[in-house]
Amino acid sequence: MSKDFQLESKYSPAGDQPEAIERLVEGLNDGEAGMTLLGVTGSGNTELYLRAVTETIKAGKQAIVLVPEIALTPQTVRRFMARFPGRVGLV
Repeated sequence: MSKDFQLESKYSPAGDQPEAIERLVEGLNDGEAGMTLLGVTGSGNTELYLRAVTETIKAGKQAIVLVPEIALTPQTVRRFMARFPGRVGLV
């Protein structure tokens, strides 16, 4: 696996995030077909998505992320490009 991306976040999980991250990683490792993450804008969802993609890449797989709101696209793209430089494609 290439190390040209940042595996770990500089952000520390807060509030309900540690439990959500744990459940997310367990679900990915158990091969769950889908999960739903609920939270308002600004509640830290993007960090959870970034961690899910990181775990997916660690497993040798690829990920697709759909941005739920067009207004969130620029900041979401910046966050993903910062975490995975040279590995983000946009459609």
